Amino acid sequence: MKIGQRRGKGSKLYVQPAELARKLVKEMEDHKVPRSGRVLVRNRYTIFLCPDDYRRFRDKEDVLAEKLERHLAKYVKAKKYDLAGELSVSIDVDPDLSLGYFGILAERDAVMPVEVMGASGPGDLTVRPTSAAGPTSAAGPTSAAGLASGDLSASGAATAGPVPPAAGKLSSSTAVLSATEASRLGLARQTIVIRAGAREQEFTQGQVLIGRAKEADFRIDDPEVSRRHAMVLWSGGELVIRDLDSTNGTMVNGRPVTSAVVRPGDQVMIGGHRLVIEAR
Repeated sequence: MKIGQRRGKGSKLYVQPAELARKLVKEMEDHKVPRSGRVLVRNRYTIFLCPDDYRRFRDKEDVLAEKLERHLAKYVKAKKYDLAGELSVSIDVDPDLSLGYFGILAERDAVMPVEVMGASGPGDLTVRPTSAAGPTSAAGPTSAAGLASGDLSASGAATAGPVPPAAGKLSSSTAVLSATEASRLGLARQTIVIRAGAREQEFTQGQVLIGRAKEADFRIDDPEVSRRHAMVLWSGGELVIRDLDSTNGTMVNGRPVTSAVVRPGDQVMIGGHRLVIEAR
């Protein structure tokens, strides 16, 4: 995990949309995998903002996420990369982040061999530093105006120093891990299963978006459900549901929650829809 802080005073501390676009490209490049003459890249990106930044973007969160998706899609097309699934970008709040910090979680749909590249493994959360002026390249810095028009340059991705190993010295080559070691490194995950009446879906990725948006993993086409209503994810070896500041809220066993561990038998209510969420 890399940590940094934007240098500056006042409004300069806030994260800017163009900077998020550059760092998303950097995350994609950092985790690309050459395979049979092609390059496979991760397709799911979650941006974690500090509470102050999240409040600034809350009213235009969906619009910003869609523009960032288009930016990544243009980059993928230009580079002729292969995506591991449908491309999606979501924005979430992390109360533990301070002003000037943000995190990006890059994941993929397809099941691939476990690779240990320094301390950066599949589905890892990397917290990237921000900078006052933003990185530039020969083509010049990416502008926020470009993001507003949906036409961002993909150049100028930031570079960062090496990530120190989280536990022990890790090789830069592909490693075969035992089940115990994979679990210790947080790479071993069970399938997430979501049921709503007779409907049942299984998910192998580490997080599942529930909502009305077309890119939602478990889509509920109901105006009472927000576009990005809730996220189901693994945290500390437990299955957790996190409300994404939805309009009508999320309930577990009749109690409104912002974040809660989901256990076998728990009843989750989202916009009047009763869900059962479990690991298999």
